[in-house]
Amino acid sequence: MFRTTRANINRDYRRTDPDGRRYRIDNIQGPGGAAKGNPFYEFLGVSRYWRYKKERMEELHSQGRIIQTRPGAVPQYKRYLDEMPGVPVQNIWTDIPVINNRSREKLGYPTQKPEALLERIIKATSNEADTILDVYCGCGTTIAVAQRLNRRWIGMDITYEAIATILARLEDQFGRAVADSVVLDGMPKDMKSAYALARKKDDRVRKEFEKWAILTYTNNRAVIRKKRAQTAVLMVCSTSGMAGITTLARWFCRSNQEVFNGRTLLRCAVTWRKKEHPWPVSSR
Repeated sequence: MFRTTRANINRDYRRTDPDGRRYRIDNIQGPGGAAKGNPFYEFLGVSRYWRYKKERMEELHSQGRIIQTRPGAVPQYKRYLDEMPGVPVQNIWTDIPVINNRSREKLGYPTQKPEALLERIIKATSNEADTILDVYCGCGTTIAVAQRLNRRWIGMDITYEAIATILARLEDQFGRAVADSVVLDGMPKDMKSAYALARKKDDRVRKEFEKWAILTYTNNRAVIRKKRAQTAVLMVCSTSGMAGITTLARWFCRSNQEVFNGRTLLRCAVTWRKKEHPWPVSSR
């Protein structure tokens, strides 16, 4: 695995062809002269011991690989950047920029990694059609890169917030068909499993049912903002046209007839771990 740093590119490959290809010029004289068997002849008005025979030099010149920077200057060989392998990657990688506030791929997920980092890892350790497993997939950088590089993948995470982020990311990057083709497991698929998630005793902090309900019915576009250590405040993106949790509750009643009964889902959505507080709204 090789890399070429931006500093090296700007320093060594300053020249460009009309088509934009970067190159640097290199010595083409024969080291050691006659003692090393290098031929001596005149080329482009300059007599030297050269690295190649005259016929080869003329061929390279006709291909545009040998140039003179000015009349009478010693001819030089053009080495293109896109033909160079770079230098071997070492154990410490410092050439990949971290995610910052100006990064185009920034999602706002606290543990997000650059796609370039996962691309290097996946390319170095797998081939197309191989399966990539990420058991702490977070916002789905590994998943998105694996999808782009034609790998199969499996992602796992403990919170539905992560799964929703990944589904939205796949839809944004690859289209709705790809997101819809994802096989999901471990989330409510009927009323019984929805109640089970809502009443899960070891889920007092993450509030996974509330996240699942709101994210599912906003097509994974809701924004979850945490307040204090034990409370999750669920805010809906302004693009959804909903303002506040009460409006969201009424919206549930009107729009969720495909899978759940509106009143039942709302009662489930506001189930706190020890006491139930149903919304005082009708299931219109």
